[in-house]
Amino acid sequence: MRNVMAALAALGAVLVPGVVLAQTGLETVSVADVADTGDTAWILVSSAFVLMMAMPGLTLFYGGLVRAKGFLAVLVQVGAIAAVASVLWIMVGYTLAFGNVAGGWLGSGNAWMLLNLGNVRANTPFPKAPSCCSRCASR
Repeated sequence: MRNVMAALAALGAVLVPGVVLAQTGLETVSVADVADTGDTAWILVSSAFVLMMAMPGLTLFYGGLVRAKGFLAVLVQVGAIAAVASVLWIMVGYTLAFGNVAGGWLGSGNAWMLLNLGNVRANTPFPKAPSCCSRCASR
């Protein structure tokens, strides 16, 4: 009986979001193709603040868990992980998270490696590139 309930719960967890987030694809969004320079500058500055806060914070946190002679190794590892995560975000993460949705949750891959980005994202006054930068910094 537990297996049947678990299977039904898993099936419901898979199907319910598809019904809730169903999209018709017929809506057209008209967006003025003009970016606001102040909003764009603020997004870039705040992204830099997040990176300047997160990297030393992670380094000091994980560095505090090792002996003093292992701190430099932790510093290099945190930097390497941040670099790999940033490259992966640019290559595939942005398009899977924010690409055109094609019948599911994941993006369709229309912006692999940040290709074919439009100027202004729908309902925002700043371009897609600073949006990608801020999303990468907050991950």
